[in-house]
Amino acid sequence: MGLSNILIELNFEESDFEQKENNILEYESNLGTINFFELTGATDVEITKNFYNAHSDIWNENKSEIFVAIKEDEIFICDSKTKPESSDQNPIRTAKIKSFKYGSGDNTPEAEYYLRLLQKESITSGYFWEKFYGLIRKRIREKKRKPIDIDLLKNLTDKKEKILKYLKRFDSKDEIAQKLIDRCLFIRFLEDRIGRNELKDLLERKDVKGILDLFTHYNHYLNGDLFEEGDIPNDIPEQILDELNDIFGEYYKYTGNTGRKQLALVPYQFDKIPILLISQIYEQFLNPDRRRGEGIVFTPENVAEYIIEKVFESESIKNKDKGGNITILDPSCGSGIFLVKFFERLVKERESELGKNLDIYEKSDLLKNSVYGIDTDPNALRIAAFSLYLNIFDGVNPEILNKEFKKYEEKKEHFMFPVLKERNLIHGNSLFDEDIFKDEKFDLILGNPPWGYDFSENERRLIDRKWPDVSDYQSSQCFLFKIDDWMDEDSIVGMVVNLSNFTNQNANDFRKLLLEKYSIKKFLNLMNITKITFGSGSEPACVLLFNKRRDSEETEIEFIMPDMTQFSELTNIIVTKAGDKARVLESKLLDDELWHLCILGMNRYRKLIERIEEENNPLIDYSDPDRFNVGVTICSTEEQGDTDLAKQEYESTKKINDNYYPLVRAFGFIEPYLFTSPELYINYEDPSKFHRGVDLDLFIGDKLVIKMSSWPLKAFSVRDTVIFNNLFAVFKLKKDQDTNYLNLFEAILNSKLAHFYLASRYLQRPEGNYTKINFREHLKKFPIPDLKDEKIIKEIINFVTKIKEEKDIEKYQDQIDDLVFDLYDLDYYERQQIKDYHKIQKRKRNNLVTVGDMQEYAHEFIEGI
Repeated sequence: MGLSNILIELNFEESDFEQKENNILEYESNLGTINFFELTGATDVEITKNFYNAHSDIWNENKSEIFVAIKEDEIFICDSKTKPESSDQNPIRTAKIKSFKYGSGDNTPEAEYYLRLLQKESITSGYFWEKFYGLIRKRIREKKRKPIDIDLLKNLTDKKEKILKYLKRFDSKDEIAQKLIDRCLFIRFLEDRIGRNELKDLLERKDVKGILDLFTHYNHYLNGDLFEEGDIPNDIPEQILDELNDIFGEYYKYTGNTGRKQLALVPYQFDKIPILLISQIYEQFLNPDRRRGEGIVFTPENVAEYIIEKVFESESIKNKDKGGNITILDPSCGSGIFLVKFFERLVKERESELGKNLDIYEKSDLLKNSVYGIDTDPNALRIAAFSLYLNIFDGVNPEILNKEFKKYEEKKEHFMFPVLKERNLIHGNSLFDEDIFKDEKFDLILGNPPWGYDFSENERRLIDRKWPDVSDYQSSQCFLFKIDDWMDEDSIVGMVVNLSNFTNQNANDFRKLLLEKYSIKKFLNLMNITKITFGSGSEPACVLLFNKRRDSEETEIEFIMPDMTQFSELTNIIVTKAGDKARVLESKLLDDELWHLCILGMNRYRKLIERIEEENNPLIDYSDPDRFNVGVTICSTEEQGDTDLAKQEYESTKKINDNYYPLVRAFGFIEPYLFTSPELYINYEDPSKFHRGVDLDLFIGDKLVIKMSSWPLKAFSVRDTVIFNNLFAVFKLKKDQDTNYLNLFEAILNSKLAHFYLASRYLQRPEGNYTKINFREHLKKFPIPDLKDEKIIKEIINFVTKIKEEKDIEKYQDQIDDLVFDLYDLDYYERQQIKDYHKIQKRKRNNLVTVGDMQEYAHEFIEGI
């Protein structure tokens, strides 16, 4: 049964596929790309070669996660991201995830199962992806995957280190090494598209002069400012070309099993590798110290794609695009990811509108008239130009390009790249160089400005004068205000900035002015998906889409906070579902307290939070200022508060005398309700010996102790005299209060209601990092309801007593939660909101996605087309 028959059985149609080289069919669904091809050949050697060639094409394109090879009566489901090696004797086995026999008659249950998975509707619904996610994760753990971008970046990094050793005697060795790599990369991208091999031949011959002449040749032919001339010494060691040949040549040498040097095909096909990889390579080599000092945060491709997709949904942009007159500015363009992705999309839209492919002259004019960028780094601008130039040639018939080359060689008029340097791509400072694009307006302003640039004193004075509402000299805020100079009434802005701009209490004035100047359409919080965007551990980011505010305009902001799902982790696609979105009137955000609820997708809980707070008294009302405090800081007042000195002098594992009391630090396992006496003691005869010493009376007698150093916080009551360190809050009732209230407050603070309230009201902010409750701002203000219902209070206290006696929290916690709901007089819907919140948080911790999630996403995608 051939490929076409199999695809019919799987409910595909011919129009579903794009035909690629090596008879590869590409199916691009809304959830990802899958390739299919028929595995043919008269001999096993021929079959193996054909498989390698097809796999190599797919691997270099870096689009799909999985490909399917069909061979007579067998189907192989393979990993697209497994690196193909020409020396591999069994490449099918290396790349295979699953295989099964099939036929026109009865199939095995396994074959039927996988054939159902490969059905078109299974792929588009996400069911296929969910089932294969675990298998792919297993291959990642076993290090069987090596995507082209990771592999090439690693090999180039290794090669640069070796090249630098050959350049020791040169002062600008790093710059020379980088330029050699960049230019070879550009020329291989170019020559692979036009079918030339001059670079490969020169590298194989180790011809240093020939390589430098080739740089000059392309510079003169394509554009006089493509490469600087004479900036690479002509006496660089020829061994450098050996290193470059391993990446940019035809073959590389490796040591085989016999210990002998053997030749293998270089796996990189630069006509298929995504052009944007040039920018990623530049970013990889940028000095980390410079990144930090200049606040440079590189934009992930999926974030740029998301923004460009959204701006092209605008009717005004669609209309301008149809007219062939649309401009974009990136005021901090770096190596050009927004400019490149926008130009790719613009070409695609124009070709669709005209019903034909644009030729190189039309693409060149489109680039020259549409794309503009500014950056302080001339090297980054050079890389941006490289990528934009290559996009002009992308997809163009090599014969057409070779004809242009022949015209040049015959000294005839020929095609040249448009001059971008200092016309479209400006070397300068967007914030302070007032003459850059002065009085010019742009249809789109997209970018990811520096997030924490270290400004000079003079620059700070300028900021104070130009943008006094900017907080803490935050550079991304400066850019958000500066771009107003380049905006027309219908301009659209898509900017990536640090999320802290919208959570930092110091930035209140900034947020108010932002709402006054602009009409924000979408606010995408990337905090939950840093793993597939800016990387785990990175500062949380957000995306703003907005335009100029019109007088008396009242609009809604769509807040979006997508979750990390298994599918997203596999494909790097930003998936947003209906439940991730909420619409809020801009005027509501003038109440600054509402910002963090909205950006964290918590706006749905705003009324519930207000309900918990209304007509309730703060916890501090049941205590006195000297009876509700943070524990002692265990370090001495001498030697600048030396912690180790304090431990040596005052701590002991034994109770030496009556001045020694049990000591609890927030280390080890501490449960709510249940307190275990510690085995550590501290000499607390004189609290003044400690930094911020606390009066001993706070620790004597009945008290409620709250561990604040981790989330969720844990509360437990203690009668014995025990010293707690500053990671705990210690609460004692007013002297006239019923001591049973300690057990009541203990239950409330350990309840689902308290966890929900504190997390949604205070904790889920990036700077909070989900770990710490602020004593003065949060705990003291915790709302306690009216305590008149003695029956409910008595039941709660009774359950707390049972927990302490039986040492079984789980047995009674749900009943306590329900009674706390009763105490706060919550209705059924309000209770369900809190319970659903806890389910969502648990699911996020488990990082789960269901078939329903994927089907919902697929449905929304189709509805949005």
